[in-house]
Amino acid sequence: MTFYLLFILLLVFLQISFLKNGIINKYKLHIFIFILFLTIGGFRYEVGADWFSYRDIFIENNISFSIENLLTDPLFYLLQRLCYILENSFSLFIFITFFITFYFKYVVIKKYSINMYMSLIIYFSGIFLIFDINGIRQGLALTFVLYSFRYIFERNFLKYLFFVFISSFLHLSAIIVLPIYFLYNTKMTNKKYILFSFVFIVLGLSISNVIFPFIDQFIINTGYSGRLDYYSNSVNYTTTFNFFDIASIRRIVLWIFILFTTWKDNSIQTMFYKNVYMFSLLIFYSSLNSLEVAYRLSYYYFLVEIFIIPISINSIKNIGLKRIFYMLFLLYYFYMAFKLISNPYGMLDNYNFVLFI
Repeated sequence: MTFYLLFILLLVFLQISFLKNGIINKYKLHIFIFILFLTIGGFRYEVGADWFSYRDIFIENNISFSIENLLTDPLFYLLQRLCYILENSFSLFIFITFFITFYFKYVVIKKYSINMYMSLIIYFSGIFLIFDINGIRQGLALTFVLYSFRYIFERNFLKYLFFVFISSFLHLSAIIVLPIYFLYNTKMTNKKYILFSFVFIVLGLSISNVIFPFIDQFIINTGYSGRLDYYSNSVNYTTTFNFFDIASIRRIVLWIFILFTTWKDNSIQTMFYKNVYMFSLLIFYSSLNSLEVAYRLSYYYFLVEIFIIPISINSIKNIGLKRIFYMLFLLYYFYMAFKLISNPYGMLDNYNFVLFI
């Protein structure tokens, strides 16, 4: 119920954002939204399937020092050690990690989204529930990947590289975002977008059986080999999928909508988001052996959905049609959130507040 209430409040905030300036103090509203997310995300207790596994990792890592753990996601390990030294409290660790995770995402969304409230709804229905509440480690990595966008826009490669390395030291998979920097000034015509989309999808489908064993072999001597095997073969995850699965179709439908609505938008930032989204298709379809791996790797690029969907909706000139698409996307993102919250394996339907435990 708590997560549904948060979604409803975001809908209210979205409606408020359409009101004329001066009706409400937007600065106070922004502060309220930040505190609301921080309270729900930072003070959760036994919420999410990964809560228990991360608690066990926290206890295990702090019982004894491990070089292997230090070499695997070193910043995440050091963050655990810091929380252990300060308080020896897993709840403190949850609060600190969520504060870091949400603060930097919030700053970037507030600065670069043309509709912050719609972007927060998209964020809530995907990254928040999937990674920031459950997959904490990758949620942190996604945070600094998203924050690195500001240095892409400012064309500061060294600072961009710095935040990419921070991300990869939190979750090694984040190293996959290195090419993003070079997608910023890559200008393409609409015909090229269609052509390259087709090529990327076909190429991804063609090499999926080749690239997956290569990745497995590449990381066989790291702490990630066990995780890759778990995501690929565990009964808790869909092991394989194909082009006609709903996960694939929804990406294609979103991409068609983006291309159609931004057909005449040649701004550099919009084209950057489109380039990144298109590249996510290649990564997604290259991982047909595991839907979980496809989600996790492609989300480093797919996260631009937060920005490009509001741009796409706002590009619709007809007011009535624009309202219809706002409604359709709100229903769509509510459905996505509902699927995640209602999934019994996700353990999101029963929220506990740590201060009441």
